[in-house]
Amino acid sequence: MSLLHWGEGYWTPHGRVFFIGIATFQAIHRLTHGIQPDLAGGFDDWSNGNGSLIRTTLVALVAKVKSRSSTPSTV
Repeated sequence: MSLLHWGEGYWTPHGRVFFIGIATFQAIHRLTHGIQPDLAGGFDDWSNGNGSLIRTTLVALVAKVKSRSSTPSTV
């Protein structure tokens, strides 16, 4: 099995995929048609998905909450 089977539920927590972003879908599609991995992603400004932004936003929010809980309260 490989990354190409991810869209079929491989390497997912419950054996199913509920959504694949457009950029990810297009890259996997290109890979299945023989495009080299380093060329399978998009190259223009509009081919960047927001999946990484969504995932890193959570990290920033958790860090913010942790920084607030470790800062002494000024009442």
